[in-house]
Amino acid sequence: MKESQERGQLLSWGMGRLFLKLAIPGTIGMVLIGLCSVMDAIFVGHLIGKEAVGAVALVYSVVILNLGLCLLIGSGSMSMLSIAMGKKDQATIDRLLGNIIASIFIVSGVFSLFVYFNVEWIVPFIGGDGLVGELAARYLRVISIGMVFSALGPAMNFLIRGEGKMKTAMYFAGGVSLLNIILNPLFISVFGMGIEGAAVATIISHAVYVFGQLLYFGKGNSVIVLQKVKLRLEKTILPNVLKVGSAQLIITLMSTVQQILLFRGLQYFGGSEHVVLMGASYRLFMFAFIAIWGIAQGMQSVVGVNYGAGKLDRVKMAFKTFTLLGLILTSASWLFFMLFPGLALSAFIADPNVVMNGIPFFRILNIIFFGYIYFATMINLFIGLGKAKQAGTIATLRQIVIFIPLVLILPRMFGVIGVWIALPLADFFTMIVIAVFQKKLFTSDEFAGFSSKRAGAIG
Repeated sequence: MKESQERGQLLSWGMGRLFLKLAIPGTIGMVLIGLCSVMDAIFVGHLIGKEAVGAVALVYSVVILNLGLCLLIGSGSMSMLSIAMGKKDQATIDRLLGNIIASIFIVSGVFSLFVYFNVEWIVPFIGGDGLVGELAARYLRVISIGMVFSALGPAMNFLIRGEGKMKTAMYFAGGVSLLNIILNPLFISVFGMGIEGAAVATIISHAVYVFGQLLYFGKGNSVIVLQKVKLRLEKTILPNVLKVGSAQLIITLMSTVQQILLFRGLQYFGGSEHVVLMGASYRLFMFAFIAIWGIAQGMQSVVGVNYGAGKLDRVKMAFKTFTLLGLILTSASWLFFMLFPGLALSAFIADPNVVMNGIPFFRILNIIFFGYIYFATMINLFIGLGKAKQAGTIATLRQIVIFIPLVLILPRMFGVIGVWIALPLADFFTMIVIAVFQKKLFTSDEFAGFSSKRAGAIG
């Protein structure tokens, strides 16, 4: 393959400089991607009513399953692209885009049909009831029509980020978010479509996202050449893509389980007002968490290329630098959540009494938010190294082994507050386990052996 400018930078630039090049635009890009779902909630909350916020939040637990398909294929492909760039393996690079498109169309297409024809039982199952449930059903039926675009656009964006072109990825994400912001009020109010209008705006935005990126790959500015793309499942690389991306899928699937358990628990122990509050709070939580993921994915491209090139000292340095600098940025978000919870909630909820009642619960949900950068960089470190088993184990521990017992037991001891505290408490215990994983990785034969060879060479 030709020596790309990005490859040379990832292998030679200082980590602080790479953080500015990759993590900052990566974070902005992920924030802009997250704006699509956040703007749906904001617009429906103010243009339709507070019940619509709960409806969109409920549906998000289904939408995120479709996003999981994107993350499964996109994240695995991003990891393979970075490592292939490090090894100068153009044959693998040429097969990735066609494999992504074919895989998403098959898997997400089947999922969207399943959702469309089963809305009536899906909404009650995830906790929809009364007016909130009615609005959720109307929104879900429409949003399911465009699920292929909603998965394919972000999946293709993974390849742009995997190449190290975070600014380019950010521009695409910014464009789709801006379009969504413009279209939401038009379809909801001007065209009188109500909550269905929010879904239509999202579908159109994601369709533009897909076609815009196809044009980008066709211009020859990437290591991926569109003219060489063949739309087919690649048996030689698909198993590795699925293996590496499986950790992201586990995280996404279990996030859906988390949300279902949270909303059902809140409906049972606290009623509809707590469902609405969690709908707004969880959207803000996930929106900020997506920003953290942008930092971690900026690190992942550095890790993948340097790992492929055999530069393990830079792999360790990338992890430490991105985690430390990321901690500074995430602490700022945490301070905002702790100091101005009412301001945050009022962006989604117009009723001041509901906002006031939700302030202590919002603080509980975000009490350890500053530490989530550690979880994100560890997961993406393992994904960048192609070590899916370890990444999947961490995700499973966090979202199944630790969280589920807590969310089932704590409400029976403390009532509705037990539901709110289950997630941050589970994440606190998970971070303790992650520290063990980090020590085991960096003292493994692979990294320890490299350090010994390097010391011997210096001596």
